Amino acid sequence: MNRRECWVTSSSGVRLAVTDTGNPRGIPMVFVHGFNQARQCWERQLSSDLARDFRCIAFDLRGHGESDKPDDAYNAEDWATDLQSVLDQLELDQPVLVGWSFAGIIIGDYLRHFGDRRLRGIALVGAVTQERTETEEAVTSADLAMLVPGLLSDDLTEGLIALSEFVRLLSAESLQSSTFYQMLGYNVTVPVFVRRQGWAGRAISHFDVLPTISKPVLIVHGLKDKVAVPRVAYVNAHLIPRSMLRVYPESGHMPFWEEASRFNQDLREFVRSTES
Repeated sequence: MNRRECWVTSSSGVRLAVTDTGNPRGIPMVFVHGFNQARQCWERQLSSDLARDFRCIAFDLRGHGESDKPDDAYNAEDWATDLQSVLDQLELDQPVLVGWSFAGIIIGDYLRHFGDRRLRGIALVGAVTQERTETEEAVTSADLAMLVPGLLSDDLTEGLIALSEFVRLLSAESLQSSTFYQMLGYNVTVPVFVRRQGWAGRAISHFDVLPTISKPVLIVHGLKDKVAVPRVAYVNAHLIPRSMLRVYPESGHMPFWEEASRFNQDLREFVRSTES
């Protein structure tokens, strides 16, 4: 397996940390993590047999992980142009975008700015496509809403408690201790000002963009999701013309981690189907 850690510099000068692995001649898949996460969350894909056949790329969003954390610039155009910079600088031809959670918003930003002409397909995993709207309560959980004050607090103790509870919400079953602390570790690296500007500061709906997607879309959602309620998957599937929905009854918000083998097989079959 070829694996390299590298950097992409966005058009605004922000450096983005990238893992580029797998078959360099395979169909490229670009994994976009959720808010407050990092590219390490995709390790069960990057180190799996997917990398034998496909080129697998994951990067840290601005403000996250090892990427630069500017004081501001967390709007739709920033997210979209960062993703475009990854595609450009790694010279990715017809990639499949795989977006988790808040990455549904970011992929929507990308589609709004650049369209889907350059893409082969899209996979949305536990993904939301609207934030801070009048109907948001229908797609995000009450458990998450209760944590928001702590997640945005300047008090370190209050913030750490909220982050710990947030990580526990991500899976249907309790995480192993080592996994929990690894995930908590990269959650802690995201500054409060990024959470305020990039997440809490946005009010957006991409419901007008979803019907314009011409490429195939795979939607995966866990029925035990305690962050984005399962209804969001059905809404997205209804709005996207060429979508296929896979529901995982035993998974929470991270089906790609909780049921990695099943997810990887579904993703493999989806990507193969885009070749015809």
